[in-house]
Amino acid sequence: MAGERPYFIQRRTVVAETPRLRVAEMTLGPGEHVPLHKHSRASDVFYCLAGRLRLVAGQPGERDGEEAVLAPGESFSVAAGRPHMAVNDGADTCRYLLVQHGETIDYVPLGENEEA
Repeated sequence: MAGERPYFIQRRTVVAETPRLRVAEMTLGPGEHVPLHKHSRASDVFYCLAGRLRLVAGQPGERDGEEAVLAPGESFSVAAGRPHMAVNDGADTCRYLLVQHGETIDYVPLGENEEA
């Protein structure tokens, strides 16, 4: 299932793509989220364009987990291999740029109880 996206969001538009770089504009409606996952050899940079985006990096319950809430103009990075999820828990639509770069860009879904 690596590479597939088993979730639905309002919109995902790939703006640019090469074998080692992908830039996508993501739109999450209120209550939508990208579930916990990781990328084997690619890192992510999230740049908020509109609304509010909550990002959680790390396995649930992990001591060194991070959480950030981005407003427009703010960014957050997640290293390759690190579990993370993106959530729009606000009342307005959220738009953000997702910049992924690395050897390969995959999507590895993780359940809350799965090991990274």
